[in-house]
Amino acid sequence: VKVEVKKRVGNGDAYIPIDDDDVKKADFDLKMRETFERISKLPIEEKAAFALAMRDAGNERFREADYRAALEMYAQSVCGLDGAQINAKLKIALPILTNMAFCFLELGKPTQALTLCDEALNLDPQCAKAHFRRGKALALLDRYNEAKLALDQARICAPQDNIPATKELHKLAATTQRVKQIRTQQRLNFSKALRQGKVYHDKSSTPPW
Repeated sequence: VKVEVKKRVGNGDAYIPIDDDDVKKADFDLKMRETFERISKLPIEEKAAFALAMRDAGNERFREADYRAALEMYAQSVCGLDGAQINAKLKIALPILTNMAFCFLELGKPTQALTLCDEALNLDPQCAKAHFRRGKALALLDRYNEAKLALDQARICAPQDNIPATKELHKLAATTQRVKQIRTQQRLNFSKALRQGKVYHDKSSTPPW
């Protein structure tokens, strides 16, 4: 007997097979719930010690470029910060969130990276690293105007260390220019095909660019 597990997508009428990422996410979510339930009953001091231990473990995996393992350690550390004072969150959670964003970027998951950068900026709106990684995530999501704003903000927040943001802005400008050229060529090709009668022009439809 073959059993295929599927997930519901869209409005709930369609189902597609789950993949390895779905399984990993389910395992990760379950582990986080178990961790949170386990440490939620601990005194504040023990929670803080747990958070620091998981942060250090995450940093070790991060230095080894084991980004999936680092994410797991960092997420558990954040669980341990429940109930912590804002100063502790700024000192511990802020670098964890920006490191997690980096991990997700390296794993090709810009949407998750963007969410973590936004959470980091809720803690510290002047965090240059969060603005910088937010800009990279937005660029990967083809949200170029927003990416430029984020990278510009990174340079403003860290004027003494703006070389990475400046380099990323140069890359973004080149990418934006290429996209404009491609879209211009698409418009020309579409207009040519329309004149030659190769395309039925429905004014209510959106051209392919």
